[in-house]
Amino acid sequence: MDRFEFLKIVRTILGFVCSPSKMWQQVESERKEATTIQLEFYYPLLAFVTVAAFCGAWFSADDFVFAVCLKKSVLTLSAFLAGYFLSILTLIEVFTRLWNVERDYNLFVRLVTYSSSLMLAIKSIVSLFSSFFFLLLANVYAAFIIWEGLSVLFPAFEAELKKQKVKATFIVFAAIYIYPNLFEGCLNYLMK
Repeated sequence: MDRFEFLKIVRTILGFVCSPSKMWQQVESERKEATTIQLEFYYPLLAFVTVAAFCGAWFSADDFVFAVCLKKSVLTLSAFLAGYFLSILTLIEVFTRLWNVERDYNLFVRLVTYSSSLMLAIKSIVSLFSSFFFLLLANVYAAFIIWEGLSVLFPAFEAELKKQKVKATFIVFAAIYIYPNLFEGCLNYLMK
């Protein structure tokens, strides 16, 4: 991965933290395909988180054990990848059934990818520096990022479904944050 691509990913995450509405409008105006978003943004970010998990396991141990570091990185990669795709599929089904939203895979990939970017950034920092565990509380801010994203990506939530926007925000937040952590917990338990 090129240094400039990494800086673009960091700028995108900071943009979502500083002005989520503006970033969602930019994302919606670009209307990139799912594979493009995943190849340019999500997979490199996930790779960074995986490397951070490996290095974090290495730095936190008294002596370097390759198997332990590899286990931690594989566990992180598997959990977040499975959680990512399960979140997309779950949200497509939920939004279709509850609010008659069109089954647009690209739209839901945009929603899940950029909404989970803050979680992945925080996970990489906490993996590298375990003393910064308090940063996990910042994941709650992702609810605001999702709230703003629903307004831009699904205009119906600003019009006729305005009262349903809180429910939709909670569902998206829960799917994006529970699935990876659930998978990570299950895999961690199974790999002991």
